[in-house]
Amino acid sequence: SYKPRTTMIEDSHALAIAEMLLRRFKYALGIFEPINLSDARGYFGKDASYHSSLKDMARWSDVLFISNKDDAFDALPKLVAHNTGKKIIVDPWGMFDRDEFPPHVIYHALGRTAL
Repeated sequence: SYKPRTTMIEDSHALAIAEMLLRRFKYALGIFEPINLSDARGYFGKDASYHSSLKDMARWSDVLFISNKDDAFDALPKLVAHNTGKKIIVDPWGMFDRDEFPPHVIYHALGRTAL
């Protein structure tokens, strides 16, 4: 969704970014949407995988893009800490501080770190 605690996905920047990553760059796309996963399924169909929990999404993904400041993302530092594989987190909202993540996680807070 384009805003926390809402089901609206229309005109979402995250939707446009996901579309570009999937169609233009041919990345495998996984989606975690805490409130409105069914609309995302309707939009991307079989072209994406869908995750009903952030824990599952964090385990599945190499790169995580935080689409909005939903409270559901608050657990992300703890979830990726348990995984020893390299993870990249792109956070346009600056929800976290770099020191909340272990060294194997590359954290980019847009506006605070260079990509």
